[in-house]
Amino acid sequence: MSRHIYIGIGVFFLFGCSMQPYKLPPNTPSARINVLKAPSAWICNSSIPPSSLVADRDGYAKIPAGKRLIVGANYFASGYNVNYSCNPRSSFVPEAGQSYYLDFEIEAERCTVLSYKEAPHHPVGLELEWSLAPGGNCLTER
Repeated sequence: MSRHIYIGIGVFFLFGCSMQPYKLPPNTPSARINVLKAPSAWICNSSIPPSSLVADRDGYAKIPAGKRLIVGANYFASGYNVNYSCNPRSSFVPEAGQSYYLDFEIEAERCTVLSYKEAPHHPVGLELEWSLAPGGNCLTER
């Protein structure tokens, strides 16, 4: 019986929670975000339903600029009879033409996702994104 429950849960996660890939509308100001480090990265806000970010061959996805976006990542792992999942999120306002880096970290059983501006002139290549804020609800984020 429990075997069927686990199969049902697996099917739900594979098909019930799948998101459509985000497609930037034509003539929309855009930025780009490096999503190589963030498994199953996604975005949303009050006018964009939760949508997965698909990286190009350089690891970047195009995102709309000028309006606050919630960005997040879905993570699931299992082993040694333990399942672990998290869905961290944060929000920021992308600037048109700017490149960003989406950082996904797991530490002490906590997940975080933060966005940084890419800044090649800085020694580490990144700088703080000053509009960064906690991620809220996709339906109310403006």
